[in-house]
Amino acid sequence: MSAEPIRQGIFVCYRRSDTGAYAGRLNDALCNEFGENVFFDLGGAIDGGDDWKKIIDERLESCAALIVLIGTNWQPARLANPEDIVRHEISSALAHNVRVIPVLVNGGTLPSAADLPDEMRYLLSRQMTELTDRHWRADYEQLAKSIRKEIAQRQKKKSALFTRGAVAALVVLLGLVLFMTVKNRRTNEAPTMTDRSSSAAAPPVPLGKSDDLSTAVVRDGTTEATTDATTDAQQRREEDSTNLGTGSTPVPNQYYRLQLRHTKHFIDAAYCTDELNLQAGSVYDNGSCELFRFVPDDGGWSRLQLMATAKYLDACAAEVRLDAGQPGDASCQLWRLVPAGDGWSRLQLKRDGQYLEAEGCSTKIALGPVSDLQGGACQLWRIVAPPTDVR
Repeated sequence: MSAEPIRQGIFVCYRRSDTGAYAGRLNDALCNEFGENVFFDLGGAIDGGDDWKKIIDERLESCAALIVLIGTNWQPARLANPEDIVRHEISSALAHNVRVIPVLVNGGTLPSAADLPDEMRYLLSRQMTELTDRHWRADYEQLAKSIRKEIAQRQKKKSALFTRGAVAALVVLLGLVLFMTVKNRRTNEAPTMTDRSSSAAAPPVPLGKSDDLSTAVVRDGTTEATTDATTDAQQRREEDSTNLGTGSTPVPNQYYRLQLRHTKHFIDAAYCTDELNLQAGSVYDNGSCELFRFVPDDGGWSRLQLMATAKYLDACAAEVRLDAGQPGDASCQLWRLVPAGDGWSRLQLKRDGQYLEAEGCSTKIALGPVSDLQGGACQLWRIVAPPTDVR
């Protein structure tokens, strides 16, 4: 079985009427550093009569990064058309787990969430960078640094997967050798007819048993496949280790991820700023932008403090944001967990009793009364232990 190649391609996404000249200049610089790994639609990359969607999807499958050039004439209104090529490129990149890097060119600005189709709104949670005529060299170096880092991380992850695969294969091989050795020994030491008749009532004795996923259980010369059952049991143990009960009694000074029941996404302070959204898992700063701790206050209420910036989750209206905290009445920042069964809870604000809501089960965070959508699942959260590598 051949291993999947490491993604190290780079895809330049742009509108010709907006940033065509800058896209060409950027392509030249990227090709000088990354060679043939750069995909640029001019120069024969897509020929007349080609299925451009198929070619784009094929190239994105091998890409580590998609660079989205946004100038002053990006025309976000065109994204409403499902056949818009820029929309297709960005949506496909997000679907293929490609690192999407918005690049603002000479004063370009990010579109609003209202201008983006649902599948593209994750674009707004990606850290943007800039390209300007005045600081082109420095701006390019910052962009190239992000790309190098992404490729290096993918290489490191691939190496770790290969190492674990090799170790697993070795364990399987050793288990097979051990099994054959034991089986041969039992065959060579088989009892005589007299011995068999005298010991017929004795139950067979297990010759070996292991909790290792790749080791078979040997009983009376036969094997029982236990890999699937053991794997399921291990997965349940891992889930149990991260699901900390009802979530109503968080440990002091312990940081947690706040996970939504409906999508299993976590509350993320996008790149540690005041903007809040939901996403599957932050890769910024080892996930510290998703980590909150409960700072106890009077009467069972707590402040939810972000690890990265030490700001608090704040809401005095439907809008929810991060705030440094007011020395006086801070009831807009006081929350409590209301258990809702099965380890899930509602996050309730002290000031007006409303609950933290992932509005419409989407990325937007707001306050609302008890939701009737998905049985209230858009307001159900649980606290999950942080990754072990967060420092």
